[in-house]
Amino acid sequence: MIELKWIIYASIWLIIVGIFGLAFKRRMSMLAISFLFLIMGVELILTTISVYVKPDSPSGPSLAIISALIFAMVGLLGVISSVTMWSDEHKRREFSLFAFKLSDITDTKDGEEEIE
Repeated sequence: MIELKWIIYASIWLIIVGIFGLAFKRRMSMLAISFLFLIMGVELILTTISVYVKPDSPSGPSLAIISALIFAMVGLLGVISSVTMWSDEHKRREFSLFAFKLSDITDTKDGEEEIE
């Protein structure tokens, strides 16, 4: 049976993915945010199935761990690639952890400055 620590480990990966997605100042692609939520949903479904449907199966814990890691990595790569594509189109801009406003992730252009 899978232990609680593996579910917490998968949740920490999701938090890391979310921080990387929100750490980039300015506009965040809605596609990346949607992709992140899709990955979270699929990961939770697979983890729930592997934990509660087949708790005594020898492949149960390994399936949950592998699926959690795969989906977290795919989510991380999706967020980073979408931000990188956005950065290449609009030149490089500053980013800082936890320093974002709601207006930074919307399409408004008020107060936007070019960063050389």
